Amino acid sequence: MKLFYPTPTPSKLLPYLAVGAVALIALALLDASLFNEAQAAVGKGGADPFASATAKADEATTYLTGTIAISITAMVIAVVGILMLMGRVSHMLGVRIMGGALLIGSAVSIAAWLYA
Repeated sequence: MKLFYPTPTPSKLLPYLAVGAVALIALALLDASLFNEAQAAVGKGGADPFASATAKADEATTYLTGTIAISITAMVIAVVGILMLMGRVSHMLGVRIMGGALLIGSAVSIAAWLYA
């Protein structure tokens, strides 16, 4: 099993970076006009156009920080730990999996801490 792959050269990454940059610029321009229109509507006493998106984001946050997510993260860490002890998984890969599980499981809390 090959764990490390060669790093792509910048010349091979350039087309992907160019497409990504164009997509980000287009997204920023479209979102800026949409956001300005929504802000003007709210400023005039209109209803919040992002209320449903905010409700869905709150629902996703609840799922990501709820007991189900915590249970799944604990099971992943336990299984990978057992596999590491039995020698089925290399320690480096096991630590990466555990770190990723902890990072994904606590991403919402980390973001809330950073923006608080």
